[in-house]
Amino acid sequence: MAWKIWRVFARGGICGAPGRGCMIAKMNLEQTLTSGQCFRFEEKDGVWTVRAGVGSFCRSLSLSQKEFDFGRSPIQLDPFWRRYFDIDFDYEAVKRDLSSLDPTLACACAYAPGITILNQDPWEALCSFVVSQNNNIKRIKGIISRMCVAFGSSADVEAGSATCRVAKPEASGICADDGNPSGGVDAQASGPQVSGLRNPGSSSSELSMGDATGKSETGNRESGADNVSGKASPVCGFPTPDTLAGALESDLRAVGLGFRAPYIIATAESVAMGRIDFEELRTAPLSDAVKILTGIKGIGPKVASCALLFGLHRLDAFPMDVWIRRVMEEYYPGKDSSFFGPYAGIAQQFLFHYIRNVSE
Repeated sequence: MAWKIWRVFARGGICGAPGRGCMIAKMNLEQTLTSGQCFRFEEKDGVWTVRAGVGSFCRSLSLSQKEFDFGRSPIQLDPFWRRYFDIDFDYEAVKRDLSSLDPTLACACAYAPGITILNQDPWEALCSFVVSQNNNIKRIKGIISRMCVAFGSSADVEAGSATCRVAKPEASGICADDGNPSGGVDAQASGPQVSGLRNPGSSSSELSMGDATGKSETGNRESGADNVSGKASPVCGFPTPDTLAGALESDLRAVGLGFRAPYIIATAESVAMGRIDFEELRTAPLSDAVKILTGIKGIGPKVASCALLFGLHRLDAFPMDVWIRRVMEEYYPGKDSSFFGPYAGIAQQFLFHYIRNVSE
C-alpha cells in the first residue's frame, strides 16, 4: 500500500510542475546526515554532532541548522568541514539538470533539496560500508562507535567542554573538538578493554541495510541516531588500516562485527599493503574501480559503489539497493545508471531518500 501511495505522489507531481527544477540555496544537516551516507553522527535537541577522521587525526563538530544558516559556522569557515560537507559544489545546477529528466526525479529533488554528497575519508567510508552489510543504521553506528573506542585514538570530551588542553588540529595525536575552526583536544583517555589492551590502535602519530522499522533487510538503508546521554563520551579517530589488519578476529567480533570480522581484516590488509590505491580508484574507469574493490573478500558491487560515491566522491557511482532497484524497475524500465548522466550518484541519493521516506 505504501509503495502504491508513493507511486501516486510521484506521478502526480507533488513538487509542482515537473521539470521546473529544484532550487537549492543551502545544505541541510538533517537531510544530508540521515540519507544513509555516514554513521558517525548524533542529534540532540536540534544540535547535530558529526565526527570524522582516521587515526590520530579526528574531528568533532556540533552545531544546529540555524547556526549553519547564519553563515559563520565552522562548516563555512573551516576548510576541513567545508570540504567534508561539499558546500562549494553547485548542487543547484545539477538538480536543475536532473529534474529536467523526468517528473519522478524532479519530485525526489524537491523532497530533500538540502542533500549534499559528503567527502568522507575513503578508508573510513570503505570500512564503514563493509560493516553495514545486513545491518540497520542504529546497530551500524553502535558497532563503528565501539570500533573507534577500542581501536582508534581517543580523547574524553565532557558534554560542552573538553577535559584536556586545547591543541592545533595538525598536532600529533590530536582528537579535535571542533566547536570552532581551530579547536581541538590532545589527551589520554580510557576505553573498553579488548584482549587486555586499551585502544590497540592508539598512536601519537552492501549499503546500510535495514528497513524503516529497524529490521535487518539486505539492500536497505535507514536513517537514525543513537540517543545522547550528556555524559562524557570519547571522541575517537576511525581505526587505521594497519591497526585493523593486525587485529584479532575475536577482538573484532567482541565489538559486534560478527561474520563481518574477517571481511574487515581482509579489507584492511588490502589497503595497508597497498593492493588498494585510493588515488587510482579516483580516476579509474568506474567499472574498473568497482572490479578492484569487489576483488576483496566480503565486498560486493553495492558496498564498492557506496565506497566510491561517499568516500572518493565518484559522482558517477550508482549504489543499487532494494529501494533503488524498485525505483529502476517501476519508473526506469530498460534503463540503467547512464540515464542519469555523470551525476548518477547524486540522482540515486535523492531517489533513495525520497522513496524510503515518502513510502513509509
